[in-house]
Amino acid sequence: MHPTTFRTMVSRVEDQLSRQLGVSGGSLKAKLRRAGRRLPRSVRKAGVYLVETEARIAHPKHEHEIDDAGVAAAYETISTYLKGIDPKAERWGRFMGWLRNLAINLLIAAAALVAIAWWRGLI
Repeated sequence: MHPTTFRTMVSRVEDQLSRQLGVSGGSLKAKLRRAGRRLPRSVRKAGVYLVETEARIAHPKHEHEIDDAGVAAAYETISTYLKGIDPKAERWGRFMGWLRNLAINLLIAAAALVAIAWWRGLI
């Protein structure tokens, strides 16, 4: 695989990660790390494969060791998954998760305050 073709593929994956998941970062490795568990295991593994291949393709001696079919499969796996994500639904789900956690924390704090008041005889 030609380094320019590979770099184009990596650039497309980086753009999709930014657009679909809203992750920022300078490189593919940083963006995958920030996306973290929002990606399924198979997609994370494909991303790690692309990052490792990116390190290998940077050295001309190792350029011939790259598996074109493996790179194409990893790119297809990531691209297919990211195309199926609705960015608005993703943001809404993250907001609702944050809101849920806030509500649970407020309930726990209120229960603790009631328990302390009862223990001290104020209730």
